[in-house]
Amino acid sequence: MIFSSAYATVMGVITPLIDEDTIVLSDALNHNCIINALRLLRPKDKGVYRHLDMSDLEKGVKGAINRCQHLLIVTDGIFSMRGEHAPLNLISDIAAEYDHAFERGINVLVDDSHGVGAFGATGRGTEEVTQAERIDMLIATLGKSLGVNGGYIAAGASVIEYLRQTSPFYVYSNPITPSEAAATLVRYLFDNNILATGLTYPVVPQGDEEIRFQVSADHTEADIQTVLEVLKNFMDS
Repeated sequence: MIFSSAYATVMGVITPLIDEDTIVLSDALNHNCIINALRLLRPKDKGVYRHLDMSDLEKGVKGAINRCQHLLIVTDGIFSMRGEHAPLNLISDIAAEYDHAFERGINVLVDDSHGVGAFGATGRGTEEVTQAERIDMLIATLGKSLGVNGGYIAAGASVIEYLRQTSPFYVYSNPITPSEAAATLVRYLFDNNILATGLTYPVVPQGDEEIRFQVSADHTEADIQTVLEVLKNFMDS
């Protein structure tokens, strides 16, 4: 799900996730966008755990039991001012251990705008480096290492559908431009071993930006099916 920027993604995602039965726990050195998002909201309570201190995080989780239905843990992946990364595997373990204690469970939200594309063996960021297995929502920018504008959230289908209907920064804001979307898709296709060309103005009229696939007699039906599956995965992400 794509927003106009990563900052807008954070602001637009956190807002509809929180209600009067939610407690939020946030790392002390989280990015300004997370801090401002939380300032706008009125959850049941807000807690700040010491930077990268998993004992303090666990203490906060335990302290929220029987006080709310839903717990949201929010952290940066890479902390931009220090270059440190969150131990997402340990955060995931804590969330998994205490999830049953909350009626609506524990969710983990990570803003890895400074990690995706630059950190990890394949550039998948902090989640890849820490081998975390329970990150519910991952936010990142399409700028920085990916070279275009916009931001995005990757999450389960039900979360994405909910956010499409309830996120004010998505519903009431302009999206990225067609040419930026095309550039993102072209890069996604390239990363999946598919070569395609983005056509933008003045090659095509403004507003008619497109991606060109060049099919030859050497391509098989299996090749075409593979491309369709990759496109479907992109649309579902």
